[in-house]
Amino acid sequence: MKMREILKKVAENNKVSEDEALDEMQKAIDYAWANPPKDDGLTIMRQQQVPCEGKIPTPEELICFIIEEINTRLKE
Repeated sequence: MKMREILKKVAENNKVSEDEALDEMQKAIDYAWANPPKDDGLTIMRQQQVPCEGKIPTPEELICFIIEEINTRLKE
């Protein structure tokens, strides 16, 4: 499934525009990266595994990473 298709589905499911869905997803990612739980650094370590051009991934970067992780685990 292409990123645009994923974004369209998310927007439709939440009854918002694609731009609004993308903005809300980025806000959630920003919050998660800025406020990791106190779990002995496990979340921070996992966050650092997400490849991204900046300090915080875009929704596209995070979704691609998650899809790759799922595909890897399905092959195991």
